[in-house]
Amino acid sequence: MRETYGIIQDGKLVVVPKHYPGAKPVVYEDVPLFDQETQYVIQQPPVDLSDHIYMGVEVREVEQDEGEQADEMF
Repeated sequence: MRETYGIIQDGKLVVVPKHYPGAKPVVYEDVPLFDQETQYVIQQPPVDLSDHIYMGVEVREVEQDEGEQADEMF
């Protein structure tokens, strides 16, 4: 896998060439196993950890309205 480099600009990751001023390696968290019927995964904002930029993920629960839940019972 090719290594990605980036900078954080206005709170967002900007992918740049390795030799760009201030470029740091970007480390992406692996997506964990999750229940695709009741959960989803989002990318967290980039975090500058001095020697690299970390891109984490978060698993969230899908919000269902009461009508959807009632339909699933039948």
